Amino acid sequence: MLVLGMHNDAARRPVSIPLDENTLKHTAVIGQSGSGKSYFISRYLEELLLRTKARVVILDPNGDFLRFDHSREDEFWTTGAFSQSLASLSSQVEDTYDNKSNFDKIWNTIPFQFITDGPTQIIETRTGVYRVPLIFHWKYLDSEQDFLLNVDPIIYPKIYQGIVTCYHYMRDYESDYPSQGYTLRDLENAAELFATRRIAVGNYPEAYSLNDEDWLSVRLQFRQLRKKFYKLWYRGTLKGRSTDSVATDLSGYIRAGFGSGFGDADPWRVGVIGLAASTVDDMLFTANATLYRIWKETQRAHAAAQKKEIQIISGAATEAAPSSSIDLEIREEDNHFMGSEGDDLDLDPENMEWDTEERVPTIIVIDEAQNFAPESPTSPIQARVSDKIAMIAAEGRKYGLFLLLATQRPQKLRAGLLQECENHCLLRIQSKLERLYASDALGVPKETVERVSSFDKGEALLTGRWVPGDSLPCSFAPARTVLGGGDLNRTYWQNT
Repeated sequence: MLVLGMHNDAARRPVSIPLDENTLKHTAVIGQSGSGKSYFISRYLEELLLRTKARVVILDPNGDFLRFDHSREDEFWTTGAFSQSLASLSSQVEDTYDNKSNFDKIWNTIPFQFITDGPTQIIETRTGVYRVPLIFHWKYLDSEQDFLLNVDPIIYPKIYQGIVTCYHYMRDYESDYPSQGYTLRDLENAAELFATRRIAVGNYPEAYSLNDEDWLSVRLQFRQLRKKFYKLWYRGTLKGRSTDSVATDLSGYIRAGFGSGFGDADPWRVGVIGLAASTVDDMLFTANATLYRIWKETQRAHAAAQKKEIQIISGAATEAAPSSSIDLEIREEDNHFMGSEGDDLDLDPENMEWDTEERVPTIIVIDEAQNFAPESPTSPIQARVSDKIAMIAAEGRKYGLFLLLATQRPQKLRAGLLQECENHCLLRIQSKLERLYASDALGVPKETVERVSSFDKGEALLTGRWVPGDSLPCSFAPARTVLGGGDLNRTYWQNT
């Protein structure tokens, strides 16, 4: 049971959600600013992590979860404003985590990976908790490379051909680059070598048709992309590690959490992608790459599990045939979802070391979801992120992917996303238009949703598959971890 709060009655009985098939559904958390969304999400995730083996990835645009690994100070548990609530829950719940000793005993064993825009080195803050820079290796973006370069081969055939030729050259000399692969700058330099005839084009006959102007355009494609996201590209060995074999970019960090990392990459159960210091473009770039890599890793694990099941059924638990229907399914899914082929050719599911019988669900938390999947995207990359979220909402369940979408503006969300969420938490929503929209989108009676207009901070209405009946009003229990963000410090600003 997940202990999420207390009933709004005199007895203040605990509100517990069964851990069954109704828990693993896409979830919507809706409430205006200051209603307690982040605190409810924290409490919900704490319970999941303490009581299950679930994996959690958080896209954190406000910095609310940058200290999610920290449990609250001693005073919080003993004399703080919530100490009586914690004591009441502890006395009523048999396997409670609402006292500090029980909470810390489990919480301090959970491995975290904080991937944050700003830091320049890898730091281990306690055993199993790493804070690492938000950076990318071009090599591991796979099919997203085509999208980012955005060159239509029909409209610009020579520029496209030049890009392909540069990749051809890089593959021929890949051994000259460190294990993290060649960069956009290396590709730009290769285009310059072709332009100045310092590469024998006899090995690259496709380059004969390109003139100096074409090669300049190719160089500019690489250069503009490199400069647009200049803060995010890997630019050399990071402080805090002594080897190139470890994961040093977002793709590697995520792979480690899914059991398919390389070298001595650090595993994790909670991955927090801190975006509070990011520009809008950098934030969307990161969200796109994060969702892409999560999809790939869960898809591969799913394929490996299917393959193992087929081998068991057929009695052939040894070597599989060189090609299989599952291999074809992977390629078709790649093309359908990612829009390109040839992804991760060095990561064949047959050669990965997943324990296919012990796969766990992955909860993807997207705070301020209306900024990642809006009704009307304002840029190609925002549209691509929105498409990925919609794909996960529609098809993620079979791969063990579940969304938790938090928003204060449900009307601003992409049409159809809320309808995919079968569990809902409604906090204070004072806008009548937003309440009416939430009622229609979630299929909750209008008179039920109207109740949330007068909620205080910390009050919630749970509806959907995870509660019996139409709805369950409650006061959610306090989060036991440290949250960032929050309200202004009134003691400070009111003092002159």
